[in-house]
Amino acid sequence: MSNQYLTIRLDNTKIYLTGSISFTYDQTNLPKEAFSFNPERTLFWKIEQKKYDPISGELTVGVVDYNLSDNAILTENKPKHPIRKLNFEKLDWTKFFPLIYSYTLSKLKKMIFNYKEEYFSFINENKNIESSKPIAPKSFAEHNPPTKWAEEFNLRIKYEDAKFDASKISFPIHLKQYKLVKQLEINNNNLRPEFELIKSYFIRRLGRFFRVKIILRLLNNKVEEITAESSDINRIDENLIKSIRVSSVLDLRHLKTDREDKVLYNTKELFAEGKVQPLLEVSPKDLLEIFIANANVKNTRQLDYLAKDKQVLNEQLQFTIKPLFGFVFYVFADKQYFIWELLNSHATYVWKNNDTESKLDLGKVVEEAIGIIKKDGREVYKKYYKGIDNPGFDFGVIMHSSSNLTEEERFNEWKRRLEEYCS
Repeated sequence: MSNQYLTIRLDNTKIYLTGSISFTYDQTNLPKEAFSFNPERTLFWKIEQKKYDPISGELTVGVVDYNLSDNAILTENKPKHPIRKLNFEKLDWTKFFPLIYSYTLSKLKKMIFNYKEEYFSFINENKNIESSKPIAPKSFAEHNPPTKWAEEFNLRIKYEDAKFDASKISFPIHLKQYKLVKQLEINNNNLRPEFELIKSYFIRRLGRFFRVKIILRLLNNKVEEITAESSDINRIDENLIKSIRVSSVLDLRHLKTDREDKVLYNTKELFAEGKVQPLLEVSPKDLLEIFIANANVKNTRQLDYLAKDKQVLNEQLQFTIKPLFGFVFYVFADKQYFIWELLNSHATYVWKNNDTESKLDLGKVVEEAIGIIKKDGREVYKKYYKGIDNPGFDFGVIMHSSSNLTEEERFNEWKRRLEEYCS
């Protein structure tokens, strides 16, 4: 190649030096991972041969013209010496920029000149901007960039800075380059304002940040339109919400309170204490089924039996919370019963009214009894019960059967003892 100037053709995979000789970008010093060309356009550059190293086979070139016509012709002349690598001198950013479809400016800085340093300052100041790209520029003029174009930014937004609302999430952005401070929204029909109360569950599942793609549409460097989308927010679907719903219920096991005036909670009170009521929307039956299906407890069969065969329909299931999380079932046959079953317990507590005509408020008796057991233990309450003259109710403890039996045998033995006591 005796001619000092050459025409080359470029696309997103190779650089063609002649009709038969081409180089991958790995055989050049251009950081191809940092940019891409518009795939709908074939580019031809005029380059000047600057220096050839016969030992390494490296040819250094400079770009003279970035905008040769689309019908430019490559030489068919073969090089006099083997070319193993093509080294480009720095590219003129004002001429290179209109040709590229996407770029990561920080990775291009060492390969370009004639750029505004303040743009890099903007990138450095906005640490949450991961990359940027112009979208389908309207022209490829050599000296004048297009007056109308779009700019894309990839941001990371903290969930704690965002706000859940009906069918959307909103968040603030600040793009100093365009002096833009704005509140943006991303739509998702699964989102609800109540999710603000359980935002920690979304962070636990999805991470502290969600990624957002911002597209600015500009005219003469002024923002005409701005849109936002997020694949992370799109992940919040019915399945994710259902799993968070289950986690929210199971976390009630660890709910603590300093209240000494409250021992029993109905479903509404329990949810309110745990500050998860708006998300759950579950009945007492649903809540118990979640525990039975997901809590990995030893006495699931006992809980299932009490819920389906003993609990009176239309009567509220009641709960006790930590340190003894459990369920209080109300049973009414020929007599009135309250049955307290704890998670992973080895005993079932039963209170029954032994006088059908008694005006004793057995519910109050049970609430007082559970308060004593939670505070001082079962043996203290047993002594307290035995010291009551004519209490008007019976108290019993049905122990879960020995572990040397099969699971089926243990359950049947427990069921038999319970039925005998309640008969």
